[in-house]
Amino acid sequence: MNRICIKEVGIVARVIDQCLDPFMRLGSWALFETPQRTHRWNNHRLTAHEVSCLNYALMVVCRGGVAPPRWKYGLPIMHLPLIGGWKRYIVVQPEADRIWHPGWVAHDVVGVSRYAVQGPARLLYEGGDVSFFAVMSRTGQQLKLKEVGRGQTGDDGPFKNLPLF
Repeated sequence: MNRICIKEVGIVARVIDQCLDPFMRLGSWALFETPQRTHRWNNHRLTAHEVSCLNYALMVVCRGGVAPPRWKYGLPIMHLPLIGGWKRYIVVQPEADRIWHPGWVAHDVVGVSRYAVQGPARLLYEGGDVSFFAVMSRTGQQLKLKEVGRGQTGDDGPFKNLPLF
């Protein structure tokens, strides 16, 4: 069986993320929601071999139209709804109750978060087709993922306190 090994986020990255929390809350225009954890240092970009190990039958797919730009003027606008970034998210969780890492396959990026979660998580998407997957934390084995809801940042919905990637 093929596995994807993910190195857990280290203490330095966790401290940086905590320091950025107020700015992430402001930039998302969702002051009372759990802030996003999709920073470059928190992600593992998959190799071609790792992508070939993925089973698409275990993924959740979001279909969309033309994807808006991720970057503008050198800023990662996909993280900043305040200036036109992404707001929509899907809520997913593995069918088995495990500690897992959320991952995504889109037309221009393939990666997995180095943050591990247990239970459901919110994953941003905005236009374009994207497939979301789950990798078990300890074994690197892919888990079957299921959709449990949708929403958008700042909606004060029932998922606002779930981790956001």
